[in-house]
Amino acid sequence: MKKMNIWNKIIFGIILLGSLYYAVEVIREKDFYQLLIIITVTPVALFPYFIQKIGKVKIPDMLESLYMIFIFFAYFLGSIMKLYGKIAYYDLIVHFTSGILSAMVAYYIYKMVNKKKENLLN
Repeated sequence: MKKMNIWNKIIFGIILLGSLYYAVEVIREKDFYQLLIIITVTPVALFPYFIQKIGKVKIPDMLESLYMIFIFFAYFLGSIMKLYGKIAYYDLIVHFTSGILSAMVAYYIYKMVNKKKENLLN
């Protein structure tokens, strides 16, 4: 598994520390649904690294960084810090950016498949 770049480490650290902080609050309030959301943020944030390890696929650093930033805004700020309910159009903005990120991932997969096809034909 390749190493995380420094920016991804910083974002992941913020997510992890912030999640631990909010986990203590959530346990006190006995909000187990919110605790489940907090517990799942770590595996979700590490998803690209699992894919690279298991699938033996190289994901570009830029795509990993965009994914980590998206997890920070959607998962941590939106769900854990509950900005979806506090800011009027936060959900709309996050869904719009998730569409852009999904299109970028689809384009990368398309390029990767075409590159493998070309290598097989040559």
